[in-house]
Formats: sequence, C-alpha cells, structure tokens
Amino acid sequence: MINSLLYYILRKRFFPLIAWLAAAASAVLPFSSVQTLSGEPFRYLAIGNSITRHPECAYWWSEAGMAASQPERDYFHIVTDYLAEEHESVSASAVNFVEWEIAAADKSSTYSVIDPLLSENLDLITLQLSENAVQSRSLGKNLADLVRYIQKKCPKAQLIIVDDFWSNAKSSAKKKTARSLNIPFADLSAIRGKEEYMQSLGGVVYGSDGGAHIIDREDVAKHPNDKGMAAIAQAIIKQIKKLK
Repeated sequence: MINSLLYYILRKRFFPLIAWLAAAASAVLPFSSVQTLSGEPFRYLAIGNSITRHPECAYWWSEAGMAASQPERDYFHIVTDYLAEEHESVSASAVNFVEWEIAAADKSSTYSVIDPLLSENLDLITLQLSENAVQSRSLGKNLADLVRYIQKKCPKAQLIIVDDFWSNAKSSAKKKTARSLNIPFADLSAIRGKEEYMQSLGGVVYGSDGGAHIIDREDVAKHPNDKGMAAIAQAIIKQIKKLK
C-alpha cells in the first residue's frame, strides 16, 4: 500500500489557498498543491520507504517517518521546514514506495504507483530507497533506471539520492550510481549502523491520537530516532545548499 502525505508551510503572510487533486490510484491519498497570490510554491516530493513515511498500523501510530518521536521530527518535515525558510511558500509530499524495493523482477512495473505524484512542476525530489531491496546486486542499475524515469517525468526537478541507513554494500552501489548520473548524494556514512542514531525497544513515540506509545518491535526499533532523522535531514540540506 502506498500513501502520500501533504505538509505545507506559508511564510511571511497568509493568502487564500487554492488546492486541487491529482489523479491517483485508489490506494494513494490525494496529492494536493498549494498556490499563493505571490506566485507558485516551491514543490518538494520525498520518495522513500518507512524511514520517509509509514502508514498507521498496529505497531506504528502516526504517518510519520519511522521511528521519529513525533511527525515534525522526521527528516521529511525537517527538510520541509528548511525549504520554508528559503521560499515564500512550500508544497511538500512524502510517499512510501516500498513496492519498488521489494519487487523481485521488473521493477519498472511499479512505476505506475508513483506516476500520480510525478509532475513537470516539481522542483526537488529526494530518493530514499534501498533498505528493503531484495536484489542488492542489481540495486545500482535499478536505481539508475528509476532516476532516468523520474527525470523524464519531472524535467526541471533537482534530484538527491539519500544514502542507505544500514548497509555499506547498498551504500556503495547507490553512491556509484549517483556519481555516474551526476546526482547529488546525501552521505550517511557518519551515522550508518550506529545505535545512538537508532530507536530502541521501550522508546516512546507520539501518535496521531496525541498519546504516548511504546516501541515493542525490534524492526521498528532499528529505524532512525530523532537524532538519526535530524542527521539524515542535515545530509540532504547540505546537498540542497550546493544546488543554489
């Protein structure tokens, strides 16, 4: 199942909002855009896995990136906050594209899942995919194919490839692909595999219900904590600044 999350910020002054829905598959939440009287918003799309966004379920209690203590502390929201400091208005969306990661063959068959979110109007796209990849040997080629597809659909968007949070081997493949395609690479080598940047069993997070919840699954506990999310965000922001 794939979902999209809209998070937008208007700075300096408030204007009437004009929102519209893009065509989407039935399993995709509507992708909305925000427009102000001062001009078009800066449009950001984060494509990733559970680190980017995870739907609410029995063991995760919000739609934030797993395992931030609160939605505003996941990397997507931190990056969006930064963009809001740089632009008059920002329209941002995060989508979980795990289908691409776990597809054993013909990953291009999953592209239709994100098609409703791809647009010629996008300004920035971050790709945080690999942690769940089932064929790590072909990761580089598959990622390159995905990048080219996105570039064709979103010709003016700047792309940033985000490093793997857990695997050195996958990191190497992604970095090589980024270099070959001249795509900025958000390096996570300083935090990869370090427990201080991961959640923990017994960790407390806050759900969309406003209540505190205890992490009791090891797979959830392996995800980035607030410190890890902040580090991922700063690695992305570092690359955004180089694009200026």
